[in-house]
Amino acid sequence: MHHGETLRKIRRQGDFSQDYIALKLGISQKAYSDLEHRIVINDEKLSEIFTALKITKEEFDSFIDDFNPINELEKEDKTTLKYLIKLVAEQSELIKKLLKKKAKEKGDK
Repeated sequence: MHHGETLRKIRRQGDFSQDYIALKLGISQKAYSDLEHRIVINDEKLSEIFTALKITKEEFDSFIDDFNPINELEKEDKTTLKYLIKLVAEQSELIKKLLKKKAKEKGDK
């Protein structure tokens, strides 16, 4: 869960500018931009932002639950990501086999 990224997506979906939200919060556009780069934002500040974005906490939570970063990828990126995941899984299996073999060799000595 990345609060800032989620807020950015909701803000853009609502067609709000960073300047507008910053004005509503009484902070600079840069300060608001910094918030959108945070992984976690405290509940009090989130509540203020929800008001500016005209959303509820429940809507925010629902948006986080519905958000799947893989869905945001282009088709070729998804293919690459799936390939990389498969490679990592295969390497993990090879490492496990090598470790078992080493352990067995040690036990045989």
